[in-house]
Amino acid sequence: MIFSVGVLADITGIHLILSSQEILSPMLWIASGIIGIFQSMLVDRILFIRLVSVYPLRRVGPGRFALVSGLPILLKVVRVINVIIFLKLISDLVHRCGMDALQAYFALPYPKIEWVAQVVDNTSSSYVSIMFLRTVHGRGTPNECFTGSGIAIRCKES
Repeated sequence: MIFSVGVLADITGIHLILSSQEILSPMLWIASGIIGIFQSMLVDRILFIRLVSVYPLRRVGPGRFALVSGLPILLKVVRVINVIIFLKLISDLVHRCGMDALQAYFALPYPKIEWVAQVVDNTSSSYVSIMFLRTVHGRGTPNECFTGSGIAIRCKES
């Protein structure tokens, strides 16, 4: 993912240097943005896995687990649905209606929804990080930290 975003940035940079008079397709910029959105979601998933490792379902119960993990999961689902709808509509507008991709991008509300969702998701990621660090630092020594987690239980069994 990171590699593909870097390659797209290099392609556009080289193209602008060598032939700055030719305009690249806006679809390239949109594709780069979409890949970047999914890339940030994958990075946020790491934070969520950390949170689930210190709040496993069998230790905290379904109610508390839903409270802890509900917001991050809901935000990711909303963002994925928004990106899918956006891609469908922008491809229809460009291919069927002949609209310019840049005009279609700014005409649709979905990029703005994604921007707001990203801000809320970043706040949620801060919440997840704070919950993880509070739990880890509140339990004492590192050996005591994960005694109730699934990882520690599997290590004891083997």
